[in-house]
Amino acid sequence: MTWASFLRSQTEGIISADFFTADLLDATKVYVLAVIEHATRRIRILGSTLHPTGEWTTQMAETCSWTSTTPLPQ
Repeated sequence: MTWASFLRSQTEGIISADFFTADLLDATKVYVLAVIEHATRRIRILGSTLHPTGEWTTQMAETCSWTSTTPLPQ
């Protein structure tokens, strides 16, 4: 099995998460936590904050944890 075919067969269970920054009109920088569901290629914004901490990130992960059969909060 090739790596590409393995990934295609596993897409229902694969998600990726990342932080990115967004600069607001008043030059404030906010940190945004987003995930992508590889099966549907949907990008979900889980939250944003001015000061990301480990506690905040953990809270977002716990609050927004799901399985591939459970829709994410809108």
